[in-house]
Amino acid sequence: MPTLSAPPAFRERVFAAIRAEERQVAPAIARLSRQATNPELPAVRSASGARRARRIAMAPRFALAAAAAIAITLLMTRVAPLLGGGAFGQQAASVGNGNDQRNTAPQNTTPHIAQYPVAARYIAATSALASSTWLVYSALDAAGQQMVFAESRRDQRAYPLLAMPVADQVSIRALTNSWAIWLTGAGASSAHWTLNARSLAAPDDTQTAPLTLLDSASTSGDTLTTLGGVWASGDGVLIAGANASGDGVLLRVDLASGTPVTSVLSQTSATGHLLTDPSAENGSYYWADVSFDSAAGLQSAIWQRDSAGHTSEVVPDQTAFHPSAASGTLAWVDVSSTALAGMATTMTGVTPDVEAQTLRQLNGSLEAMTLSNGHQWQVAPRADVTSVDAAGPLLVWASDAHTHAYDLRHSAAAAIERQIASAAFADTTATAVVWAQSDGDTLYVYDVR
Repeated sequence: MPTLSAPPAFRERVFAAIRAEERQVAPAIARLSRQATNPELPAVRSASGARRARRIAMAPRFALAAAAAIAITLLMTRVAPLLGGGAFGQQAASVGNGNDQRNTAPQNTTPHIAQYPVAARYIAATSALASSTWLVYSALDAAGQQMVFAESRRDQRAYPLLAMPVADQVSIRALTNSWAIWLTGAGASSAHWTLNARSLAAPDDTQTAPLTLLDSASTSGDTLTTLGGVWASGDGVLIAGANASGDGVLLRVDLASGTPVTSVLSQTSATGHLLTDPSAENGSYYWADVSFDSAAGLQSAIWQRDSAGHTSEVVPDQTAFHPSAASGTLAWVDVSSTALAGMATTMTGVTPDVEAQTLRQLNGSLEAMTLSNGHQWQVAPRADVTSVDAAGPLLVWASDAHTHAYDLRHSAAAAIERQIASAAFADTTATAVVWAQSDGDTLYVYDVR
């Protein structure tokens, strides 16, 4: 821009306008500085007292920022006309009305996010999933015990899904409009665990006991002793893992009758394998087959079983971990073969339990592929392997202590990318994303549209 020398009359008009605006907005600034402002996330229900106290403490800063914004906006509306039609005036007007031609993309509006405090006497949520009608979560009390709750999102009534709190670790593993599915225990062969389901048709019926989908103490040959992943849709549940013999197994459980009917979809012919992360898309099933090689280290290939029952490798390079299929897209984490080989020397006595634990230490590039045409692209250069979760149009993952969300429809960051960045945990279903911050006393739910 050329250097401009404003005539004295022009300078007098500008500063007169500034003084006039100061006098006009001073009452508004004083009034706003005395008022509490809304938090960044719009609330459906009020948060806990501690979180309210933090918001109130921050209110003066929000008020001053809002007042400053009002003052600047009013000033621009008064000063811009004084600048005339020259180049400087056109640039100033452009900035003032948001028509900067260097960025013509539409501005994102703040997404609507509902807040749900955890049930009374419970201090923190430890896991959660949400749909358009239900929020299901596990919560910890002051005595270190956990309860599972189903909360109706229509009337905000919470129903306990257990007769009483349990001392074991509890984690919500899948949610449909009909069923809530959770794991009690760690899912490893070293200790007893169960995978449970409860119908959401009548969650207030305390006489209805949860169904047991899997019990690691069972002597059945199909029983998994190491859990590798759970996925559900409607009345169908996919469960992957390894049995007591070390064979990788993929199960399908049909809950349509109200009683679990279990069938085997795939089983490895060699021991030392762990099947993980099942999902389904367009009539096909997807999962990973994880094994250990003394030279190459931990290996993983992604497999597909189509609607005709044919099984084939989708990503056969042995470095593709944690697949997740949704919206016609398959996502996974590609781990450096060098990093995997480097871990081989430190891994001893490798069992399916060890393989499952090692997966939690891996990270790599987050890849995606369109299932219809095989087009592949990189979503992010870094993702923690076990954090990746795709459902509906959204892909959620964590890396370097930050949580991310990606919209598969638009191949871009999702609207809630900034809001979930500091989440302690985040998970998604086809219709909603739920997360909690480090204190865990409130759950945040974003409805996917």
